[in-house]
Amino acid sequence: MTERAATILRPIRVRARLPADMEDTFAFISDPCNDPQWVDTTPRVTQEKGDGPAVGAIYAFHQTVGRPVDGTIEIMEMDGQTWMSFRVQDPMRDYRIDYELRRHPRGGTVLTQTSHPKLFIRLGWKKPFVPWFTKKQLRKHPFPARG
Repeated sequence: MTERAATILRPIRVRARLPADMEDTFAFISDPCNDPQWVDTTPRVTQEKGDGPAVGAIYAFHQTVGRPVDGTIEIMEMDGQTWMSFRVQDPMRDYRIDYELRRHPRGGTVLTQTSHPKLFIRLGWKKPFVPWFTKKQLRKHPFPARG
């Protein structure tokens, strides 16, 4: 079987300060079934393998990124409640995404997402928008500001 031609982009690193504590943040973002609450293009995620978010768990998703696409998310690594890595695969891409969390000195959590994108589509003039779109999604966190 021949490998499809791919566009490999530089890693995309995005940081966002979220008002929730690390434990609540990690519990929320480590479960891909929560993605529909904060990823505009992902209306459905279901767990296919495993029991809750853990290494080896596999999820199926439906997403609309210009067109409808179905794919999988596999949790590859987790380290306590501070770091995880997962793989997103569908006909258009094969991404590795890392989440790293740390406490912010003035409260809340700093979430750093590093995406390592490999795309199987031609981006053309859209290429500069990939990092912008990633940043937009990450900053659309589901946590209300603390009053």
